[in-house]
Amino acid sequence: MSIGQISFYKHYADNGFDFAQGVVQLEDSSYVITGSSGSYASHSEAFLMHVDSTGNWLWSNHYGGPETDWGQRVLYKKNFGYFIAGYSNSFGIGDYDFYLVKVDENGQEEWSNTYGSDGWDKVMDAVMLRDTGVVMIGERQNGSYGLDMYIVRTDKNGDTLWTRTLENNGNDVANAVDLYQDSILVIGGNRFNADSSQVKPILYLMTEAGVIFDTLDFSNYSGEFELNDVQVLNDTVQALGSQRDNDQDFWGLNYYRTEISAMEFVGDFSYVENLTGDWHGDCFTWYDDASNRYLAFSFENNVNTFEGGTDVMIQYGTNLMFYINTVQFLAMVEPDVNGEIIPTSDGGAMLVGYHQNPLVGSGGGTIFLYKIGPNEVYPDASNPTTVLHSNLVSIKEEFSAIDLKVYPNPANDLLNVDVPTNEIHHFQIFDSSGKTILSGALNGSGSIDVNTFVSGVYLLKISNASGQAIHRVIIQ
Repeated sequence: MSIGQISFYKHYADNGFDFAQGVVQLEDSSYVITGSSGSYASHSEAFLMHVDSTGNWLWSNHYGGPETDWGQRVLYKKNFGYFIAGYSNSFGIGDYDFYLVKVDENGQEEWSNTYGSDGWDKVMDAVMLRDTGVVMIGERQNGSYGLDMYIVRTDKNGDTLWTRTLENNGNDVANAVDLYQDSILVIGGNRFNADSSQVKPILYLMTEAGVIFDTLDFSNYSGEFELNDVQVLNDTVQALGSQRDNDQDFWGLNYYRTEISAMEFVGDFSYVENLTGDWHGDCFTWYDDASNRYLAFSFENNVNTFEGGTDVMIQYGTNLMFYINTVQFLAMVEPDVNGEIIPTSDGGAMLVGYHQNPLVGSGGGTIFLYKIGPNEVYPDASNPTTVLHSNLVSIKEEFSAIDLKVYPNPANDLLNVDVPTNEIHHFQIFDSSGKTILSGALNGSGSIDVNTFVSGVYLLKISNASGQAIHRVIIQ
């Protein structure tokens, strides 16, 4: 299978609750995923997992403290590294605070910081700006008034430049953010409307300095709403969510659209698709030449729903998000949850999320990656051979199922590997981007010539029939 035709559906888990929420694609077509994992300790920690273009594990690492830490989005810039934007109650002053972790390209934490109040503050989405600073959006608890929208802007070092709290009686949440012309924030979410006593969708146009210069309030539409994802293409804003007439009705899918002109919203459009059961529009993306969209939904109480909670369905539609066809059902026992879907460099798309049952491993949840190939090539989700059983999420920096020694470290010319048996050991060396730069085999103990390597940090992976070992090595 050539790189241009790659599609796959794979699961990753170990002995804990493992959840995927965000994904980014790198220049070499590999992927880095974030979320929360209980496979490292008895508590959950944020993690990064790096897989190649076909879903093969390269490295993973975990970040956090003694309580619960959650990675919601991963942001990346070449030669800079990663930001994990999420929330934590291991650090900070509240029950949960916004949590930002700076990670280098090798997966090593450089620093972390928290932002928030003494209540519950949770990140829902984040973007990286031109100066490599970050804007995180989400919710914060406001006593008897419920939830407020909370926005934090940092510089590249994690220092706070400004914060904004958009207050209102009732629950208000900022769920999604995207960039317009590389500098204008388009923020979408839900805001309580006192006149109707219902939650309505809302969009904001905001400068990098935190100044709101236009608001699009969909309060003139009847019913209760949720707006979950926002995408900006050229001068068009599209959003996806759900709607119901009252709290006794099923949720139906809801699509929003507006234009941006002269730094203001121009017009608005809302379309509701009513289906049997509760349907929630979670996330969507453009793909290929942006003429069509992939949309990921969760649904329950439907004739197609599997027992135990929500299932995931992927559709593709027109550039106006009107339905064309159903791509795939991802339906397992217990709830199935969408994280994020992004366009990929080959014209396809990648959806990450999790199944809340131990499909593989012995834990309580499994990460899934559903890679759609170019030309609308979809992997078969019903085929059990697509499930990858491996300890991928829980492998730590120097996990070793093989008793070996690697020295010297740092090395200059030769890297020596001592193993207790004479069986054949296969090795791979990955650079900081996750690219395999050398591979081969050792018949028992031996040496690897690294004389031509550029100085830096590398990962050495050695495997045989008994297991594998992963060591971080420094070449000088």
